[in-house]
Formats: sequence, structure tokens, C-alpha cells
Amino acid sequence: MHALSEAPVIGLDMLNLYKYIPLICASGITTRALVYPFSLIKTRIQAQTQTAVYNGTLDAFGKIIRKEGVRGLYRGLLSQNAQIIPGIVYIWTYENVRQLLSTQEKFEFLHNRYLLFGLGGASAAIAGQTLGVPVDNVVQYRQLGHKTKKTHMKALPPEVYKQSYPSLAIIQHLWRSEGPLALWKGYFATLSMVIPSSALWWWIYGYNSDILTYYLSAKVPMTGIQCGAGLSAGICATCVTNVLDIIRLRIQTERKTYIYTARTLWKEEGMSMFYKGLSARLAHSLPFSFTIIFLYESIKKFSVKEEFKDKVKW
Repeated sequence: MHALSEAPVIGLDMLNLYKYIPLICASGITTRALVYPFSLIKTRIQAQTQTAVYNGTLDAFGKIIRKEGVRGLYRGLLSQNAQIIPGIVYIWTYENVRQLLSTQEKFEFLHNRYLLFGLGGASAAIAGQTLGVPVDNVVQYRQLGHKTKKTHMKALPPEVYKQSYPSLAIIQHLWRSEGPLALWKGYFATLSMVIPSSALWWWIYGYNSDILTYYLSAKVPMTGIQCGAGLSAGICATCVTNVLDIIRLRIQTERKTYIYTARTLWKEEGMSMFYKGLSARLAHSLPFSFTIIFLYESIKKFSVKEEFKDKVKW
């Protein structure tokens, strides 16, 4: 394989942060808005009992538009924008952990480039989800609305959804009925999903970036290679962790334990639990992986300090 300089990594120390941070925030909001309908559909399919409401991604898409209009696909989008803060924490943690570990000369195993990608991704998942789980809890209730029939969802009082600010009403209700930790319901279930997902995503992304660079660098721009690596990482991570995502979702909406939720899921779905809602999740994950890595890498290249411009490959 070619030298690692063929697929350079731009660290935070190389960036003009006054450019980088506002642009990465804007890109996060834009990307989430673009793929949000698929996130909502994924949530509803995973929450239902077998095919009680929707028979798949396309069926869900059509039924939601017919019954709720196009706005129904964006229910809870404004609340989802609160994920921009956990998103910044995620990126900041990933970059700093990867850079910090790469300087640890005492531990030779940390000299493995792909291990650093994976460890950075795992650490970033912990930091990001510590802030992101409360947002997920609220957004999922907004996505499901008051439709509790034939779904695994603990019903909230109907008046909660009639408030001027339903998201705040959901927070208040959960806080009063279950205490302040209610917003972190499913935290450990979330970590059991996002840590392997994030570590695997970044490991595959780093590895495939180098492989594609070796074979395609003379024909394809570096940004195109990175987008291809991001797509492949998204496919693998999504398929491997799909069932963990379903368990996480149901814990947060049913308010039950991990063991109870996993047993119930297996009893109802059998082997189909491993691919339930997978098409919707892929429809969300693939454009998200492509768009986020395109913007992530492009913004970094645009934001590098003048002294590092010559190291940038577009």
C-alpha cells in the first residue's frame, strides 16, 4: 500500500477554528434535515409490533404523507437540531483522542492507524451520547406522536402533544413522572449500540480510505475517495448494529429494562429482529454517511491554516 501521506489526516491543530466550528455546525443541521424523514420512518417501523402499521419503508412513506401530509415526515425536526451540540462534542472528542493517543510512544500498539480511528470513534460516541440521549428521548416521542396503538410505546397524556411547545411538555412530563434521570433512559443501551457502531464506522472509513487511495488516487479526487469510504463504513456499521438500535429505541419509548425488551423483541420478531427496519435505517444512514463525510472533509480542507495548505488534497 502507498505511504499514509496518500490519504492525509487533517488534525485540529491544523485548522482555523473560527472558520471550522461555524461551518461544521451548519453542515450538521443541514445533513440532519435532509435525512430526517428516513429517521422518522425508521423509528416508527422499529417501534411497531411486526408489521402492524407499516409494511416497509415505502409503505410507511406513503401512509405518513396521506394521513399527516408532508409535514408529518418532519415531526420533531426542530427538537432534533439540539443534537448539534452533542455533534460538536463528538467531533471534538474524536479528533483530540485520536491525536492524543498517536503521541503515546510507550504503547506501540497505538501506532496502528486504524486502531486510532476506532478508539477515537468509540470515545467520541461516549462523549456525544452523554449529551445526546436526552435529545433522542424527546425526539422519538415527537416522531411517534400520540400513536401508541400497535407500537411499543408508553403513552403520554394527550394534552402533552397539544401544548404550544410539545418537546418542552414531554421533558416536563418525563421529569415529573420519573425524575431527572428519565431523560437519560436507555443511556447504557444506547452506548451498547453507538460505541461499536462508531468504532467500526471510523475503523472501516480509515482502512477503506487507504485501500481506495491505493487503487484510485490517480483517477478519483481525494474527496470522492473519502465519500466512497464513508458509504462503505455506513453500510457495515448499520447492518451490524441494527438490532441494538431497535432495543435502544424500545427501551426509551417503552421505559422497560434491557433484558425485558430484548426477550420481548425475540418473542415477537424471531430472527427478523436483526433486519427489522433495516431498509429505512440504511436509507437514513447511507446519505447521512455520504453527506456528512463530504462536508466534514471539505470543511476541514477549507479551514486549514495557510501554512498547511500545501498538504491538502481535494
